[in-house]
Amino acid sequence: MGTLVRRAVFIVLLTLSGCSSLTLPGDPIEAAAREEASIDLAATLGSMRPFSFGTPIATPEWEAAAWRYYGLDHPVPHRFGSLIAPLGDTSPGIPIATHVYETPDARATIFLVHGYYDHVGIHARTIGEWIQAGYTVVTFDLPGHGLSGGERAAIADFADYASAFTTVIETCRGEVPEPWVTVAHSTGCAVVLERWMTEGVAPFERTVFVGPLVRSAYWGLSKFGSVVVGVFTDEVARTPRRDSSDQEFLRFRTELDPLQFNSFPLDWFDALRAWYARFAKTPPIDAKLLVFQGDLDDTVSWRHNLKKLKEKVPGVEVKIIAGGRHQLLAETPEFRTPVIEGVFEYLAGAKKAAVAEE
Repeated sequence: MGTLVRRAVFIVLLTLSGCSSLTLPGDPIEAAAREEASIDLAATLGSMRPFSFGTPIATPEWEAAAWRYYGLDHPVPHRFGSLIAPLGDTSPGIPIATHVYETPDARATIFLVHGYYDHVGIHARTIGEWIQAGYTVVTFDLPGHGLSGGERAAIADFADYASAFTTVIETCRGEVPEPWVTVAHSTGCAVVLERWMTEGVAPFERTVFVGPLVRSAYWGLSKFGSVVVGVFTDEVARTPRRDSSDQEFLRFRTELDPLQFNSFPLDWFDALRAWYARFAKTPPIDAKLLVFQGDLDDTVSWRHNLKKLKEKVPGVEVKIIAGGRHQLLAETPEFRTPVIEGVFEYLAGAKKAAVAEE
C-alpha cells in the first residue's frame, strides 16, 4: 500500500474515537501542577484493599489525596476497594475499583456506569448532587479505566464490561437501599444493554441513558479504517474532540487528569462491532428507560442509536437537549441542568412506584 494511501487510512481511523473524549489542548500546564496530579497506577493497584461492607478501615493517605483532588470527598460514609471480576473463560479476574457513598436515610440507590476513557472522578460533581438529593450512589471504574485493572482502554469483549458491572451488583445485594436505578453514559449504556441482552430483562426499577453508545459516529469509515490499519498497528493516537461546552471541564480532563490516556487500541472497536452485531439480533426488552441526547453530539451516531433503542426498548422516552454535546453530565448549566433535573424527576417516579407497591 502506498504511503499516501496509508496516511489517508490513518486519518479515516481517527474517527474511531467517536466513543472517546480527549479534547483539544489549552495552555501548557505547569510542571508542579502535573506532579501534584500524578497517580502511580501500578502502585495504586498493588495497595487497593478488597472492597467490603464490613467495618470501615481507615482511609490510606493516597486515597484521601485522590478523593480531594477529584472532588470525591463527599460528606457521607464512603466505602472504597477492589472487587475481582472475571474476564473471559480463563482469566483469574482483575481488580475493579468500586465506590459506595452511603447517604443516610437514602430514598433509593443510583448505580452509575461511566463511558469510554472516563472514570468515576469525571463525575464527582454529579455524584455530589445525587448525594445531596438523598440517594446512595454505587459506582466503579470499568476494566482498563481509572483505578481498575486491565489493559488501558482495551477490551476483548463487551461481556467483560458487563461482568464487572454484575460483580458490583451482586456485591451490593442486601447492602444498599431499594429501589435500584441506573444512570449510564455513552459506553456505560452499552454495558447496561449487554446485561439486558444476557438476562432478557432489565434488572433495575428504572434506567437513564445519557448520550448512549450503540454505534459510534462515522461508523462506516471507522469499520474500514480498523480493518486496513489493523494490518500495520494495534493502536492509534486518540483523536482530539470537543464534547462539552464547559471549558473548565475540558481543561481539567486534558491537562490535569492523571488517569487519562492518549492511545486507542483497535481491539476495542472490534469488540464494539461484535457487540453491535449481537445487539442488532436481540429481541425487544420490556424496560422503563429514559434517554437524554444532545443534538450536537458528534461522538456517537445518535440518530441511528435512538432509532435502534426505540426498536429494542419500545417504552423508551427520549429527551433531546438542544445544543448539548456528548458529555451532558459535564456540560455548562444551560445544557446540564435539564438533564440533572430530568433525572431527579424520573427517579422520583421509581420511589413513588415502590411505595405504592408496599
